[in-house]
Amino acid sequence: MRSFPAIRPQRLRTGLAAEIPALSRILIVAGNSTFRASLRTLFEAQHEFMVCGDARDVEEAIKKANKLQPGLIILDSAVASINGFETAKALSSALPSIPLFLLMDEYSFGSEKEALLSGVCAVFAKREDLTSLIANARAACGIQDSEAGNGTSDTRRRPSD
Repeated sequence: MRSFPAIRPQRLRTGLAAEIPALSRILIVAGNSTFRASLRTLFEAQHEFMVCGDARDVEEAIKKANKLQPGLIILDSAVASINGFETAKALSSALPSIPLFLLMDEYSFGSEKEALLSGVCAVFAKREDLTSLIANARAACGIQDSEAGNGTSDTRRRPSD
């Protein structure tokens, strides 16, 4: 009987994360570690995205965003140090070229208006189905389905400035 060499998983090259387009790299900012982990799982289940990091407060988020260069920041409104609107203002003024999405416990027109004035691109309710979050993240990152609606293949494009 012939024996075959064991199949070993390939090791990822050290610089692989740098090769993923910045537009599909996501930074998650949330005070609650369980919520950060849940968002990471949600986005990493989508093969178009890579969560390049997470942060628990605005200071850590700014440092990591400058280092990791994400294409999108997902912000939980319940950040421990200050409220979500103040965090959004700080992030959008420090990192004006990176789109910012805000997740809120309760959605209202007034809170959405305040969030948009704080530099947020889009607001989502945490208790709702987050498929719209994923769809909007794809749009913000320039990812389009080449076969409408089935999600089996995609092409990347950079939004025109």
